[in-house]
Amino acid sequence: MLSNSNTMTLVSVQPRKWTRDEYYRLGTAAVFPADERVELIHGEIVPMSPHDPLHSGAVENLSTVIHRVFGHSHCVRVQLPLSISKDSDPEPDVFVLRHELARQFRQVHTHPNQGNLVIEVARTSLAYDRLEKHSLYAEAGIPEYWIINLVDRVVEVYREPMEDPSAPFGWSYRKVIRYVAGELLCPLFDDNQLRVDDIFADL
Repeated sequence: MLSNSNTMTLVSVQPRKWTRDEYYRLGTAAVFPADERVELIHGEIVPMSPHDPLHSGAVENLSTVIHRVFGHSHCVRVQLPLSISKDSDPEPDVFVLRHELARQFRQVHTHPNQGNLVIEVARTSLAYDRLEKHSLYAEAGIPEYWIINLVDRVVEVYREPMEDPSAPFGWSYRKVIRYVAGELLCPLFDDNQLRVDDIFADL
């Protein structure tokens, strides 16, 4: 009696990891559709949520308030790249750094890789911003990270980056503070305060 045995071998295929330079070359080559928003997170090209009217209105409010309160001493970048590592190039909704530091990066034709404050506006992306983005910015040493939580209408403030093996990228923030309507909040980098109500005005 003849027997014929076929053995199937399963091969695990790992997703391709990209460097920031490779990611930029893909953009230059127009690999991504013009209407598709993506960002590079730890070597993976990640789709970004569409700009719905509520999110856009919150970003507009936020950038106006931040400019008004801190614009005399700090540069406010809105939805622009933050080149925090060789394989990560997120585009936070708002990123704040001192004017002289921003000028130094412009002079060498590169995106900033450090600063004082990163802010994400979140509704559908709330879980992702609380987990992956939270860990990503802590890993990069960003001293302060805010989430403008459109679901609960609060500002979540994260401070003091620390190593955390349970976090997606091995880092998280030690301190979490929630600011609600009627309260004032003050970032670590400046003594001026801003009103939570101004961020959520007309939303």
